[in-house]
Amino acid sequence: MARNNFIIATVTIIMIFSALVVSSLYMGENVVEEKKVSKIITKRINMQGMTCESCEELINSTASKVNGVVSVSSSSPAQVAIVEYDTAKTDIESIMQAIAKTGYKTLGFEDVNTTSVQMKKEVPAKAISTMKCGAGKCGSSMAE
Repeated sequence: MARNNFIIATVTIIMIFSALVVSSLYMGENVVEEKKVSKIITKRINMQGMTCESCEELINSTASKVNGVVSVSSSSPAQVAIVEYDTAKTDIESIMQAIAKTGYKTLGFEDVNTTSVQMKKEVPAKAISTMKCGAGKCGSSMAE
């Protein structure tokens, strides 16, 4: 009788252990680990409120601090920021939110063909007569 109880206890322990091992194997198969594929893309963010190089520097600096941003180039005359970023680490909405926190308006974005991107760096004559450095979010008021 004692021998039968020992055999039953041993078989029970083996079955429980086997069930635990098998269930852990099945659980491992059902867990799908989502890996984001790293892809560098470029977007043009349409902006409002930049008036000078200081504005551009602030936007470039702010956007560059977002994890995953590879490069940023903004232009006050063109009112755009060209952002290159890793889609596995960030998205365009996060970058736009970071820029918006500085006080500049982000009006939307569009895909960019990097071979056709040309940034306007020359300031139109009318802008020179109506704006001065600091006329936007970065400083003083508009020239009268």
